[in-house]
Amino acid sequence: MSKRPALFLIDGSSYMYRAFFAIPHLSNSSGVPTNAIYGFTTMLQKIISEYKPDYLALVFDTPAPTFRHEVYEDYKANRPEMPDTLSVQIPYIKEVVKGFNITLLEKEGFEADDIIGTIARKEGTKDLEIVIASGDKDLLQLVNGHISVIDTMKDKRFDEKGVIDYLGIEPRKVTDFLGLVGDSSDNVPGVPGIGKKTALKLLEQYDTIHDVLKHPESIASKKVKENLIKFADQALLSKQLVTLDTEVPIEYDLEELKATDPDREKLKAIFKELEFSKLLQGLTTHGQAEHHAEYRLVSTKEAFVELLSHLEDAEACAISLITATPDPLTSKPAGIALAYATEQAFYVPLTDTPPDETSFGREWVMSQLKPLIEDEGIKKYGHNIKQEIIALYQYGINVRGITCDTMIASYLLNPSRHSHSLEEISLEYLDHKMTLYKEI
Repeated sequence: MSKRPALFLIDGSSYMYRAFFAIPHLSNSSGVPTNAIYGFTTMLQKIISEYKPDYLALVFDTPAPTFRHEVYEDYKANRPEMPDTLSVQIPYIKEVVKGFNITLLEKEGFEADDIIGTIARKEGTKDLEIVIASGDKDLLQLVNGHISVIDTMKDKRFDEKGVIDYLGIEPRKVTDFLGLVGDSSDNVPGVPGIGKKTALKLLEQYDTIHDVLKHPESIASKKVKENLIKFADQALLSKQLVTLDTEVPIEYDLEELKATDPDREKLKAIFKELEFSKLLQGLTTHGQAEHHAEYRLVSTKEAFVELLSHLEDAEACAISLITATPDPLTSKPAGIALAYATEQAFYVPLTDTPPDETSFGREWVMSQLKPLIEDEGIKKYGHNIKQEIIALYQYGINVRGITCDTMIASYLLNPSRHSHSLEEISLEYLDHKMTLYKEI
């Protein structure tokens, strides 16, 4: 990428459709479809994180007919109606865009491509590079020394050489090429019988579609000659349909397109509603409240004995065993986390080391914890605490005084949610990103 400041113009409608069809059905526990929202958001995040644009705008189509429908009523007539499961996601997608503090542009009577073309032609100068993010080949007609197109799903970038390598023609000939071959995705007819190879040969010989149509008699193939004569008007109409209007009367302020930090609280609210746990984790830093909390590693016998004295006087205790494998029957505990007060927690590593005056081993720790854990007077809290019950039973410890299992509590609050992991409910209810065991 150039060192010049870059304005990224993202074809929001293209991204929305591609995300919808790329990801299988996905919904939250309330039944709201979310596949397009999720895919769109991840694609948007990829652009922001990988390219770090200086300016940014999302451009969308509107449902209203465009000038192309006026000149050709069958324009895009082959496309099915937008699925209901996609249309209900559009408001959320636009709220995500606003949550990222990105300007959203659209105008009735014009396609997103026309708006992109207008801004790209106006702003693409030696001082500002334009990068268009889309999978639509119509936009390749805009490519020049200041404008390029990227397809993030295929990980391709098209500068002038890239267009030639991809289509076999220069960007200035893209509309002539599509005028001849047509575009089935938009129901642009082109000229019957003319494919890519024939179109490239004709444009290499005659340069433009107008020149081709002026000299049909010099074309060797009888069928091609006949079709060019018969469908000349259709060829010119097709070129008109694929040519972008770069004079759209759209109002925007370049300064307002400057990339800024997202509105994290707005995005959190959206991601929580839609149950996007991974996206929510990306917004939440490790332990946002850790500046208030005290998390300590208990690495000596003296420190453990002190912890034990506090636990014995406590009204309640939270317990979490860390095991090397998910099976508590066969895996030795590698550590135990304990807490007896708000914003205080302790981690005791467990090893096979025999105890002495300063160090301790797993068996000794378990023997010291047994009276505490079996004391019904001390309330016990845990997450999926049956794992602790099974693991501790291997050491002759019966967990008593169980008061709350947060996994069961999560299920009771929302039985339909996809996951009741501690990591996810910690994010949802506490805005706290836990350090995962695999990270440790």
